[in-house]
Amino acid sequence: MAVPSSMKLAGELTILTGAMHLVGFVAGGFSWGWIGLFPAGLVFIALGALVTRGYRLAGWLAWLGLGLGVSFLLVGLFTAPLPVWAWWLMLLSQGAALLVLLVALWRGPPVGDGL
Repeated sequence: MAVPSSMKLAGELTILTGAMHLVGFVAGGFSWGWIGLFPAGLVFIALGALVTRGYRLAGWLAWLGLGLGVSFLLVGLFTAPLPVWAWWLMLLSQGAALLVLLVALWRGPPVGDGL
């Protein structure tokens, strides 16, 4: 199965987003208030690995999760006491992954792929 380069890029950006969530959890001092960043980061890393391999269903799930995540990050940017640089890194990587994934999913699978 040939994986389009846009799907690979979207998967890599989703993995980067997951890594930024883990960095945010560490920057928050491993506190219970930021425990939600840890499983979200692991889920984004797993979904990104599947998207990189060309699984479109994982791409749609990642797209929904990234969209929800951006809204949570925008609220947290103004209300939560995490360092601002950590919020911006998460927001930028998540926004980029969201846009590239939308383009990759919009294009559809390669002709003759059947997925």
